[in-house]
Amino acid sequence: MKISEISSKNEWDEALAKAAHHDFYHTWDFHLISQRNGEGDPVLFEVRTPHGGVLFPLLSRPIAGSSRRDLTSVYGYPSPLSYGLIDRAEIAGLWDSFLSHLSQRGYVSLFSRCHPFLTPEVLGEDAYQPCGRVVVIPLEGSEEQQRAAYRTNHKRDLRKLERLGVVCQADDSPRSLADFMAHYEATMRSLNAAPYYYFSRDYYQGLLAAESFATHIYSCSLEGRVICSGIFVFCDQFVQYHLGGTAPDFVHLAPTKLMFDTVRRDASRLGYQYFCLGGGHGSQEDSLFRFKAGFSSLVRDFRLIRKIVDHDEYQRLCVGVADDTSYFPRYRATPHGERQPTHRPDAQPAGIGKVWA
Repeated sequence: MKISEISSKNEWDEALAKAAHHDFYHTWDFHLISQRNGEGDPVLFEVRTPHGGVLFPLLSRPIAGSSRRDLTSVYGYPSPLSYGLIDRAEIAGLWDSFLSHLSQRGYVSLFSRCHPFLTPEVLGEDAYQPCGRVVVIPLEGSEEQQRAAYRTNHKRDLRKLERLGVVCQADDSPRSLADFMAHYEATMRSLNAAPYYYFSRDYYQGLLAAESFATHIYSCSLEGRVICSGIFVFCDQFVQYHLGGTAPDFVHLAPTKLMFDTVRRDASRLGYQYFCLGGGHGSQEDSLFRFKAGFSSLVRDFRLIRKIVDHDEYQRLCVGVADDTSYFPRYRATPHGERQPTHRPDAQPAGIGKVWA
C-alpha cells in the first residue's frame, strides 16, 4: 500500500477525478469553505493498491488539552471514494496500513459521515456503523410519474399553494441571500440552536462562488414577499438540500413543499439523477422523516466511520467524560470539546420540529 496526503487544489482535483462519481462534499472547494468556517484543515488521504485505491477526504483538527490532532469529515455526507479494482482480500491490509500511517502522523481518531450512494461497499460492512436512513427523490421518469409518487396530502398542499399564488424560483442575487439568511437565522433562534449552526455571509458567498459545483438559492414568494428560502447544491449526479428556512408568519402554509417540488423539476430537466432530502431529527424516523418521505419512497442507509487510532491517548483524553455518551470521539462530547452533530439542521413547516438533514 502507498499512502499520499494531499492538501492543494490541483492535486486534490486530480485525485478526485479518478473516482467515477463524487458529490460536492468531496471537493476541494467545499473543504476550503469549511476550513474558512473554522472546521479544520483539508487533507485528502489516498491509499493506493496495486490496481486501484481509496480516497479519504477529511479535516484535520487540533485537540484541546493535547498536542495531537484528530480527523473528521465536512458538514454533510462526504465518505471515502474508491477507484479502479480493489480485491476484497486487500481490505484488511488497506485498513491496517492506513491506520498505521495515521498513528505515525499523530492522529488520535477518525470520524466520517458517509454518502448514501457513494460509500464504497468494498471497504467491508464492519467499517461502517448504521445511523438511520435518508430520503431521496429519483429523477428518472416523466414529470407525471415523478409527481405521482408524492403522498396525497403533499399533492393537495401543492395545489393549495398554487391557488394562493405562491411561486418559487431560483435567484442567487444578494437580496435573495439576505432573505435566506434572515429566514434561516430566525428559525435557528426559534430552536435555540447552538452557534455551530450559524454561518457567516462569507460562508454562503463561498458556496455560491465555487467552481467545482453549482449552488442555488430557491425562494418561495407570496404577493412579492419571500416566505421560504433554501440553499441547494448541484454536483455530478446529485442535488443536495443543504440549508433552508421559512418566515415565521408563513410556516402554516408549508411552502417548503413547493420549494422541493420546484427543485425536483429543475434538477430532472437538467439531467441530474438524485435529489437528496436528508433524514429525520437525530437520525430517527420521526415526523420530519415522514414529511420528507412524502416526496419519495426511496430511502438509503446513512452510515458512519468511527476509528480509534491511538487507544492510549484516546482514553487519556476521555477521562472525566461520561461513559454512556454515544458521541464520537467521546472526548469531544464535553462542553469544551466543540461537540459537533452527526446531522445538520435546516427549517421546515410548523409541527415538524427541529429539522436535521
